[in-house]
Amino acid sequence: RRDCISLDQAQASFRVMDIAASKGFINFTVQIAALEQLKVSEACQCSSRKVQHRQKSLPKASKPKLKPKTFTVDMATSQFVREEYDLYCKYQLKVHNDAEAAVNRSDYSRFLVESPIPSAPITDASANTDEDSLACAGGENPTTHGGDCDDAWPGSFNLPFDVPGFTGFGTFHQQYRIDGKLVAVGIVDVLPGCLSSKYLFWDPDYAFLELGKVSALVEMAFVVQAKSKLARNVPASGVVRMRHYYQGYYLHTCPKMVYKSQYKPCEMLCPACLSWISFDAALKERFDASNGHLESLCASPAECKSRQAQAQARGIDSLPSPGDESKVLVDSDAVDDVLIAVRHPDGRLFLRKYRDIKKAIPLQEEVAQRIAEWISSCGPSLAKQIAYHF
Repeated sequence: RRDCISLDQAQASFRVMDIAASKGFINFTVQIAALEQLKVSEACQCSSRKVQHRQKSLPKASKPKLKPKTFTVDMATSQFVREEYDLYCKYQLKVHNDAEAAVNRSDYSRFLVESPIPSAPITDASANTDEDSLACAGGENPTTHGGDCDDAWPGSFNLPFDVPGFTGFGTFHQQYRIDGKLVAVGIVDVLPGCLSSKYLFWDPDYAFLELGKVSALVEMAFVVQAKSKLARNVPASGVVRMRHYYQGYYLHTCPKMVYKSQYKPCEMLCPACLSWISFDAALKERFDASNGHLESLCASPAECKSRQAQAQARGIDSLPSPGDESKVLVDSDAVDDVLIAVRHPDGRLFLRKYRDIKKAIPLQEEVAQRIAEWISSCGPSLAKQIAYHF
């Protein structure tokens, strides 16, 4: 079939099958389907233009406004709460990869609910988190871990939420909630001289919030306002002096504990002289070089000895060093009564009193001396509760 169409249409839209000149005209042979496609295409383009025009004429939809969330921190005396226990189980299973059978209520209660610290409420120290209560009394500020670098602490914490008020001493659970949903629980011991941060567990679904850092700031702010309240409510004898924020033990090679040294000022207790040593760049380098194993945190033996003398002058006894005391213990019942962990060749571990196996131990005198030094360091009472292994 032959149709007469314009050259422009032919070149633009159709597949030309044949060209012939006849009676003064140039005739093109094209596929009729292409003509139908042109009409459909034009119709689609026209429809698209109408849709685009209609879309442009419509007003732009406004973005939905996000409702602000409410973040709260509450504090209550230590007791078993099912909601907290369920969150603890979720945390242990997903964060620490504990086996489900290893997480149970009795262990949880023994670890985080039961406490040897008696509750001692102070009724006239009402909860208050205004600006005055967040200011340090007497111009002194608390320190992390317990040292004397007071001036480095801020006088107040401008947190965008209320901090629980100080009501007394004891073990408490701090509940962190977002719109009423429990997302973290911090267990703290509030003592006359410090707040000791015991443990924190949080909802793994909210890991991106880094609630561990939030809880540290809350606990520091609590120390600041608690000290202010104690200054107003405790007699001027100064017996109770809230000053310090204690974060517990520190293991330099444990990634989960490194964060503790990031809060400044930070001090650590030297096990050799029982003095607080500033955690500065030099001490960090020594930790790195020793892979986290330091017998003394002091810069030199002379400094450690000097600090030890100063501590003793203040009435603080340092850890006993191996010497006369351990020599006396060698032939005493204290050494004979120590439990020794003995491993059988098949891998099993047995506990036997030293008196029952000492004759079969080579280098008996050397071993007895080492046990005596260990007893003098940790004390006879604790030594009876720990199995010694060598």
